[in-house]
Amino acid sequence: DCQSCTPRFYCPNASLPRPILPCTAGFYCPGGQVTPTHVCPTGSRCPQGVDDPIGCAPGAYQDEVGQATCKTCPAGFYCTGNTTTPAPCPAGYFCPLATPIATQFPCPNGTFSNVTQLRAEDECLPCSPGFYCAGTGLTTPTDRCAPRHYCSSGSRIPTPSHAGEGGGYCDAGYVCTGGATSPQPTGEFGTGYVCPAGATCQVGATHEVGCAPGSYNPTTGQSTC
Repeated sequence: DCQSCTPRFYCPNASLPRPILPCTAGFYCPGGQVTPTHVCPTGSRCPQGVDDPIGCAPGAYQDEVGQATCKTCPAGFYCTGNTTTPAPCPAGYFCPLATPIATQFPCPNGTFSNVTQLRAEDECLPCSPGFYCAGTGLTTPTDRCAPRHYCSSGSRIPTPSHAGEGGGYCDAGYVCTGGATSPQPTGEFGTGYVCPAGATCQVGATHEVGCAPGSYNPTTGQSTC
């Protein structure tokens, strides 16, 4: 008795003693094929001689039918596997070529991103002046810079003490009430002010201290009476 053509092959005529023609690339042959008719679906690849479609691996996709290989997931997108259409990289993350998971590459400490489809780490935004960004994968800054301190840009903590931490202490002669963007806040944004006359303000002051009896200070922005 004649047998059905073996899976992974096709048998175009009845006189073959055994299957010798591997299934054509772009098709799959589960068995009994006279010619390759099962077209490889999207999200899969079908190299020569397969009996079933092979799903695209994570980091790859295929949006066309009848293909032998998958395409590399483009930068700014991620492909989890068996993917037909790459998905946009979410806000707070970046996706280089061949990214398999949406949250694999978070924007690092001291940065954030409120837009999608970032392709590289350097597209993450430094934390906004007056704020700090603690943690990774942020879509907005964590909170305002703490009183006594200022946060210039890219601060990772609310209490930076030097420029390497993205800020520092308020200068003497000034008051920092929270959210300051410079060591000498002027009160324009409600983040601090110049030390008033009749008072003193030390480094990192959160409020002014009036001059002691027997002393005075006729000018603003002073640290001594």
